[in-house]
Amino acid sequence: GSNIQTMTSVLDDSSAGYITRDQQGTANSYNYNYWSSPVSLQGAPNNSTYSIGKVMLDGTNRNTPGALSFHDWHEFADGSYSNPRKISNYWLFKFRGTANVYSEWKHVGSTGTLNAGEGYTMKGTSGNAQITDAQNYVFKGKPNNGTIKLNIGVHQNYLLGNPYPSSIDVTDFILDNLKDVAGGRNTQNVFNGAVYFWDHFAGGNTHILKEYIGGYATRNLLDGVPAISNDQRVNANDQKGNKIPGRYIPVAQGFFINTSYDANVPGTPVVSGGDVLFKNSQRSFTRESVANSQFMQQEAAPEKSSVDTRPKIRLDFKSPMGYNRQILVGVDSNTTNGFDLGYDAPLHDNNLEDMFWMIDSTRFVIQGVPDFNLTRVLKLGVKINKKTQFSIKINNLENIDEDLNIYIKDKEEKTYHDLRNKEFRFMLDPGTFTDRFEIVFLIEKETEEPPVTEEEEEEEEEEEEQGTNPDTSKPEPSLPDTGNVIGNPNVFYMDNSRELVVKNPEQQLITKITLHSMSGQIIEEYTNIGTQKEIKLPVRSYSSSVYVVKLFTEQGVIHKKMIINN
Repeated sequence: GSNIQTMTSVLDDSSAGYITRDQQGTANSYNYNYWSSPVSLQGAPNNSTYSIGKVMLDGTNRNTPGALSFHDWHEFADGSYSNPRKISNYWLFKFRGTANVYSEWKHVGSTGTLNAGEGYTMKGTSGNAQITDAQNYVFKGKPNNGTIKLNIGVHQNYLLGNPYPSSIDVTDFILDNLKDVAGGRNTQNVFNGAVYFWDHFAGGNTHILKEYIGGYATRNLLDGVPAISNDQRVNANDQKGNKIPGRYIPVAQGFFINTSYDANVPGTPVVSGGDVLFKNSQRSFTRESVANSQFMQQEAAPEKSSVDTRPKIRLDFKSPMGYNRQILVGVDSNTTNGFDLGYDAPLHDNNLEDMFWMIDSTRFVIQGVPDFNLTRVLKLGVKINKKTQFSIKINNLENIDEDLNIYIKDKEEKTYHDLRNKEFRFMLDPGTFTDRFEIVFLIEKETEEPPVTEEEEEEEEEEEEQGTNPDTSKPEPSLPDTGNVIGNPNVFYMDNSRELVVKNPEQQLITKITLHSMSGQIIEEYTNIGTQKEIKLPVRSYSSSVYVVKLFTEQGVIHKKMIINN
């Protein structure tokens, strides 16, 4: 976009002045961007209503912008570029109404009325344009300024947009419209705390509404995730280059909010709707970091912004039909194990295939949790339409300890897959699976052990009884679940002799040792180890890989990863 920086100042209602502001959208006439105007009509009161044809100009030549050519025919712009650039009125819509009800889209065309802060849909200026080609537009009119209010009801969606000729901070926008969140500044929860940006991928140069055309990128107080897609160019770079909405909403960017919430889930804050607030304090005079935005670009952050140290895990799902979905989970001290307004972003799409977090019975694309403790369980849902292999893998880890294991647990097969080692591939019959897969950080003992005999059960009971009265003559290790504590038993693998060597300087009682594959399966078990200072255990020949050894000691279970090379 243009680098014109507009001062936030008191603007006289009677002012007849104007500004011009550039922004780029997709040039392809089959693809949508969601827009809003940073200006209203010249000579009108502040933040007045406007029509698209009166404020939006052809900015092909930035120095001498001219009127766009509007026409009602739906294929009006599908040919080659023209001068002036063509826009079809047929695709100019606004939306305020019941979620997912198609008839709630209201046609505005180039002459219909929009309020300051409302968004609209628009397709590009040439059917011959590539999806990556940008068209420059110029908004000309009286700059919107000050507080702007738009009313929304309960269980509704509203297509809004940045109303100012400067970017806005999405964090401030969310906090100004929420009550039940740390730092919330409102007297009620106006919406559910997530902001949704439409991102349009390859649509095959057709106006027929069908699957694959795009989806909603999402942003909340935790972070952002890109839209679902099946664009082959996105597949090629594993979504790393895909548009993740940043903290600053660009000039003229439209976005959805919604007020739906699940009243049946105990403790869920009530979302009551009301006046959505845009305020000058949300404005951020950042410069767009790319010249041709096509929206949702990462804005250059102001100098005051601090580094985000919150741990985050991004997962990528590639579905049988080729959909690519990224979901995010992150740690924030303001969150709970249940639904958290502003930190848990509900899924906004309805796709044939998808992946999402499950919190109670609701589906989410962003989830905030208090910690990544070893006992944390993150429920994962998948929706499958075709019986072909799908995959789940780690896209990116931020501020995550290197020794945190990340597994996909299949509750039905009772298996664990180490996502840090490689991606998870699986095949399912078509259906929606909301209670089968989990992300866990620890392999649970009970699901991996062979059936316990009566004799072993008696032994375990005796051990538990002894464990309730710990022997205080020995120092308690501070970290019973790692192999690195001084004096604790430790274990090594000797390549040349194919042996596990157990060092036990304090002669703790070791009841048994198990060797596991990374999926959690026991492949060796050694019992009657006793309390020797050093013991060597033979290991059968296995394929070279990473394995896990567990030492069952009087102080607890010690886990250790090791590479066995054969």
